[in-house]
Amino acid sequence: MKKLGGLAIALVVIAALLPASAAASQMETRVDLEIYGLIDSNGSVTYRFSGDALPEGLFGPKDHSGLEQLSGQSEVAALKCALTRREVELFRDEPEAADTLVGSTRTLFVGFFDGLVELPAEQVPGATYYAQVVEKVLTPKHHHKPKTTCLAGTSPAITVQPPQFGAAGQE
Repeated sequence: MKKLGGLAIALVVIAALLPASAAASQMETRVDLEIYGLIDSNGSVTYRFSGDALPEGLFGPKDHSGLEQLSGQSEVAALKCALTRREVELFRDEPEAADTLVGSTRTLFVGFFDGLVELPAEQVPGATYYAQVVEKVLTPKHHHKPKTTCLAGTSPAITVQPPQFGAAGQE
């Protein structure tokens, strides 16, 4: 019994000294957005939004600016954020009022998302949209490991142009 007590004390001391018990990780999120229309065989148009929400620096230098890539514990935290399902909300920018939520979905494998724009098709073109990814805190099963916070992120705003029918380049 004394051996078990001594082993438990040794494990507690080792866990307290591990560098993994340091500060929690925070990962910034880069969000890319596309909105596109699909025309079915009856001529009805449906608009969808898709893109990705990934931790900055996960697949190369941050913002392609030449900064160093992630390493060690930051890389593990970035992978955790990329692989977890996160809420994505699509908003229409309303210059004179509060922005309108027009769609939501969750990220799938490695940050990819795809969802339906929940507006009548004729109301989509001509407006400006952006996507927001909600912050998520990942709590490990073992309390001696640090939490990872996947910070919220917002895509650049994009304006959806009315569809152009006919061959490209012809007038």
